[in-house]
Amino acid sequence: MAVDARSRGDILLRDVQRGDLDVFFEHQLDPDATRMAAFPARDRMAFMAHWRRILDDESVITKTILFRGAVAGNIVSFVQSGEREVGYWIGKEYWGRGVATQALSEFLGYVETRPLYAHVSRHNIASLRVLQRCGFESSGEGPEELILKLEQEVERSKSLMARDEGLFVGPDDGKVLPNPIGGRMMIKIRDGDSGGSYSIHDNVIPAGSPGPLPHLHRDHEETFYVLEGELTVRVGAHRITAPQGSFVVIPRGVVHQPSNPGDQPTRVLLIFSPGGMDRFFEEAAEGRMPLQMVPNDPEVRERLRAFTSKYGYEFAELPPES
Repeated sequence: MAVDARSRGDILLRDVQRGDLDVFFEHQLDPDATRMAAFPARDRMAFMAHWRRILDDESVITKTILFRGAVAGNIVSFVQSGEREVGYWIGKEYWGRGVATQALSEFLGYVETRPLYAHVSRHNIASLRVLQRCGFESSGEGPEELILKLEQEVERSKSLMARDEGLFVGPDDGKVLPNPIGGRMMIKIRDGDSGGSYSIHDNVIPAGSPGPLPHLHRDHEETFYVLEGELTVRVGAHRITAPQGSFVVIPRGVVHQPSNPGDQPTRVLLIFSPGGMDRFFEEAAEGRMPLQMVPNDPEVRERLRAFTSKYGYEFAELPPES
């Protein structure tokens, strides 16, 4: 019998094998994982009986998630109360590596039913972001959980063409947005184009722009590649002057601030990894989010706080320059 498997980079989805269940069992014993899922661990007998029922039910779609060949978790889709839902469990040792986002993005190709629903506990912010990166939107809420719904596939870039599983984006292809710090931004590669691995943005920063307020990204690495002009970046206590052809890589959790103090525009290729930031810039543009100053209006401040928190974007103080 042929085994159905699909891969994307380090992630492979394949049919669940009986030997995988021992790993799944250990994953669900972790107290941090059960707390995040708001679901108690099962003892071994109950767990194996539960999975026998899943594997015997032809309406349930199940896949094992492999990360670089190791069993990292599982992902399932099932019908409950007449609605098709999706859920996943990732082993704690694989958290923070983009595994869930890439696996869910790939898994959506196996599930044709739309709308597709997902339930997530209110305090599980990481899982909420995974679902949002893959196109799920708020649909309702309960006392302890949020309900999200996927109406259609994640939007792919206009005029994007596949060539032997590669991507081609023409010079004028991509979604154009006003840059939250002034100038223009074009989203060249969306989260959905990379399976949730990364997004790429072509940025023009106007002359004299102070950039956004100092901030950090909890969930993303950010890379600047200077295409034209010169970019100034504060990274912690250091100031970097990056001429054309330079890379500046910002690890997650590091306070930074890009700016263009010069008298000519700067053009920068901005790369976020893993995916999840293409919608950040769309929402910032739609809601005219003030990223360059702290708003005086308390209502706007709260709206900004909720927006930035959703994407793991935090305003923070830079240390004194060394």
